[in-house]
Amino acid sequence: MYKIEQKDYGVKITFAGFIQEEEMLAYKKEFRTVLDALPEKFGLLSDMREMKPMPPESQKIFNANPELVTTRLTRTATIVNSALVKMQSKRMVEEWKVSDSKRYIDASKTADWEAVAVGWIVNGVEPE
Repeated sequence: MYKIEQKDYGVKITFAGFIQEEEMLAYKKEFRTVLDALPEKFGLLSDMREMKPMPPESQKIFNANPELVTTRLTRTATIVNSALVKMQSKRMVEEWKVSDSKRYIDASKTADWEAVAVGWIVNGVEPE
C-alpha cells in the first residue's frame, strides 16, 4: 500500500506492507504526476513505519530516475520502525547523494515523529 499527499512543505509518502512490482509501477506513475504540481524545491516525508522490506524488482523501479526528485529536494525525513527497512532505505538511496539533507527518525523511540520530521524539513531542526 502507498499513499501520496501534498503538504505545505512538499509531499508525504506513506508505504505499508510489501510493495510488489506492479504497485511500485503505479506509485512511480502517480508520483511523477504529483511532481508536476510541486514547487521547484520541496521537502519529502517518507512514512515507512508499516513497510516490509522491498523485493529487488520493486527496489529497481523505486531507484529509477532519481534525478527527477533529488535535484529538487530541500530536506527529507524517513520514518521507520524496523532496522531492516532503515538499512534497505539507506542502501537504496546511497547513489541519490542526498545524505546531507536526509534524516531517519525511529518512530518506536519518538512519539511525535511527524512533528519532529516536519521540524527538520521546514526549519532544519535536527531530530534527536
